[in-house]
Amino acid sequence: MRIRAARLLIPVILLAVLVVAFVLFWRARSQGVYGPAVALCPGPDRYGYTCEGAAAYAYIDATTPTGLFADDDVARLDLPFPFTFYGATYDALNAGSNGNLQFTTRSPVYRAACARPVVGLGDLIAPYWADLDLTNAGALETAVVGQAPARVFVVEWDDVPVYGPDLEDRVTFEAQLFETTHDIVFLYADPTTVAGGNGGAAAVGIQSERLELALSYSCRQAVLPSPGGLRLIHPAEPNPDPAEPEDEPGAAGPEITAPQAKGAPADLIAAYEARGAAALPSLRLGWLGERPARAFVWRAADLTGDAGQELVAVWSGGPDAPHLTQAALRVAGGPPAVLFDWQPGTRSAGYAAVAVEATADLTGDGLDDVVLRDAAMGATWVLSAAAGAPALLDVPERCGGGLIVRDGDGDGRPQLIRDGCATPGRLAVVWDGVAFVATTETP
Repeated sequence: MRIRAARLLIPVILLAVLVVAFVLFWRARSQGVYGPAVALCPGPDRYGYTCEGAAAYAYIDATTPTGLFADDDVARLDLPFPFTFYGATYDALNAGSNGNLQFTTRSPVYRAACARPVVGLGDLIAPYWADLDLTNAGALETAVVGQAPARVFVVEWDDVPVYGPDLEDRVTFEAQLFETTHDIVFLYADPTTVAGGNGGAAAVGIQSERLELALSYSCRQAVLPSPGGLRLIHPAEPNPDPAEPEDEPGAAGPEITAPQAKGAPADLIAAYEARGAAALPSLRLGWLGERPARAFVWRAADLTGDAGQELVAVWSGGPDAPHLTQAALRVAGGPPAVLFDWQPGTRSAGYAAVAVEATADLTGDGLDDVVLRDAAMGATWVLSAAAGAPALLDVPERCGGGLIVRDGDGDGRPQLIRDGCATPGRLAVVWDGVAFVATTETP
């Protein structure tokens, strides 16, 4: 009997050893689902995000316009359901013209950087972060499909041109955010560009600057599926402590700075640096010869008090292209730069012909202020550095009549006087230290 008992004991011991080994193996496996802070697909990263192909997901044609028709700009979008991303739950996001979604920032930066993560872009979803331009063509649209608790929020960049002279070089793609699972799907209807192929100009991935985490699929590599997509899977059990361990510091990511001037302001700076004021007439002829044409006017003024004169430049697209109306301010000294860049219009509405009407010290700070006006729309603005930095200040009421600048009340400071306004008589605009306010003036 003792021999039989001993023989029975051996399988029991073996079974116990196997159970313990299985438990230890499973525990080790469960503790090993979290990868490095900065990971490449398929991951996981330290939070637990992984990525895989998205062949099972259908492209959704979004049709709700965001109204964003600009270059290097963002639009705030309310989410139809709370969405959790890297442990934080959001009810809104900022969709950028340059192919990314930002939860905690509103950066218009256009130069894509590899996620390590990128400093200055916070919690970021980048289905196709590249220099895109919604000014002349394309659309940024949204859609909500399905029923709670299984809805999908879609943000689509539809037929958007790559920034540059070739308006036919366009891409179409979207990001889908899933309720309940909090998964993210990138789908590409057409990610191909002339110079970059399938994604060679774009950075694709996600990041959390807050947690110093990132999961990257590609960075300026022509590897995007065409058509096809990528699914970024939110972990069922996220890492409860995804912060970087003290003994394993994360890689320092690049810092995003203010976007550099490009387009007409950049061309103006380059020509002015090379030839000075002599370059301006030829620049004007060049812009008039473009299609669509742009009128160009300029005025020198000392807005900053730096012992030099800044160059105030204004481009107008006319009634067929109001979105091309723009004003910029080139600094007088130091490295060439643009202090101010104003683009007020869209493809459907805007100001067709903005002119420089006058230069005078309207704010009483001893510095020049520049009066801009669209006579057809009756809108008037004052470009001034009274608040410290150059800014465009609204002038109250729209007036279709004449405009003069003179000292109408004898206080030694010029006023902006207009007629043809909704208020009867002539309207004098004065600076009250904070804003321009209007008072009637007897004819």
